[in-house]
Amino acid sequence: PAVLLTCMCRPEDREKMVALLFRHTTTLGVREAVFRRYTLARESRTVPTPDGSVRIKVSSGYGVRREKAEFEDLAEIARKTGKSLAEIQKDIL
Repeated sequence: PAVLLTCMCRPEDREKMVALLFRHTTTLGVREAVFRRYTLARESRTVPTPDGSVRIKVSSGYGVRREKAEFEDLAEIARKTGKSLAEIQKDIL
């Protein structure tokens, strides 16, 4: 039976990881693939509301912009006001 084991490491740790794989498994070979990661730029801001401040995480780039309220801030306001998370989020964003 075949088993696929996937490992991720920094390029400078490659040789160490290969040695560990040969030492601790019965494999006869290791394949390597190098991947590039693309990320959106991130920033945060705080929005004051009558019920408390809410931190907003903003990500943007490649023609995309997303805003997401910090869950814990929404939950705290929900506990204080009895409103749903969706209601609070709608008022803020």
